[in-house]
Amino acid sequence: LSKQERSQLGWFGSNCLAGSFYGAQLERWQRFFKPEQLLVLRFEDIVLNPLLASQKVALHLGVNPDLLCPKLALAKLNAAPATYLALNPGLAERCRETLLAADCDLWRGLS
Repeated sequence: LSKQERSQLGWFGSNCLAGSFYGAQLERWQRFFKPEQLLVLRFEDIVLNPLLASQKVALHLGVNPDLLCPKLALAKLNAAPATYLALNPGLAERCRETLLAADCDLWRGLS
């Protein structure tokens, strides 16, 4: 949605949904930094393999990845009290095809 459309819906500031539009956030960073200066990692990949993610960061920064702690792990500091119900598959697909289409393309490019 454009700023005007969001404003018409009453989205005047940031909210949980607007924070999910990673493509728009990345575009803002790209205005100030060259592509080779940015490193985008998926949170899921960081959680699944924190050492590999850390090695990618080290290489990107020009730091020796061999100096990283091999037992690097992330503590769960904000775990949900219960599991969430699955989103209706039809609604999830509709969101991917419309509202989140650009961001889905972004994530596919990072895989």
